[in-house]
Amino acid sequence: MSDIYKIETYSETCAQIILESVERSGGRAVIRGWAVLTNHEFTASQAQHILSLVSRTSDDISADDFAAWIQIKLAA
Repeated sequence: MSDIYKIETYSETCAQIILESVERSGGRAVIRGWAVLTNHEFTASQAQHILSLVSRTSDDISADDFAAWIQIKLAA
C-alpha cells in the first residue's frame, strides 16, 4: 500500500474538485474538512490541473484522519 498523505486546500469546493480528480483516475480519496486524504500518485498533468487549489501537502496524518481512511478502504 502506498503512503497516505493530506492535501490541504483553500475551501470545501477545492477539496471536492481534487477528490473528483482522484476518483476519475481510479484512485481513492476522502475529504476531511478542507483537506483530502489520498495515496494517489498524480501525473504531471493532473498535478498541474489541481495545483492552484492546493495550499500545502503533508504526511502528518492524525489518528482520526487514519480512521477515516480505513473506513473508505473497507467500503471499497
